[in-house]
Amino acid sequence: MKKRYYAGCIIEIAKNKYLFQVRDNLPNISHPNKISTFGGRLEIKENFKDAIIRELKEELEINVFESELNYLGYFEKYDEFKKHFVGCTYFYLRYTGVINKCNEGDFITLTHDDILNNDKVGITKEMYFRSKYLL
Repeated sequence: MKKRYYAGCIIEIAKNKYLFQVRDNLPNISHPNKISTFGGRLEIKENFKDAIIRELKEELEINVFESELNYLGYFEKYDEFKKHFVGCTYFYLRYTGVINKCNEGDFITLTHDDILNNDKVGITKEMYFRSKYLL
């Protein structure tokens, strides 16, 4: 069975304020209308860090350097919607620049309590908690 690889990023924009993506509410995408990290699928011959740098540029029009990314972890799971396994690496980024635009879905700012109490936040919760313990 094939496996696809993805990169995602927890973005802290201020003390106790984190930027997430509200995915489009479309029936043909995974996790429609859910809150997720920014990121996406690796392209051919791309590593996880290169992928998240590219994805943040495409989705938020921000420039991020490899040295700004902190590794949070890797996990694998079966994607019931797309019927394949996924391998995903997550990073943490403290970003102090201005973000004006989201080219995929919308963005939302959440606090620690928001993340804990929002049912639309999925696997993102686990990676958020890792960021609190690892950094």
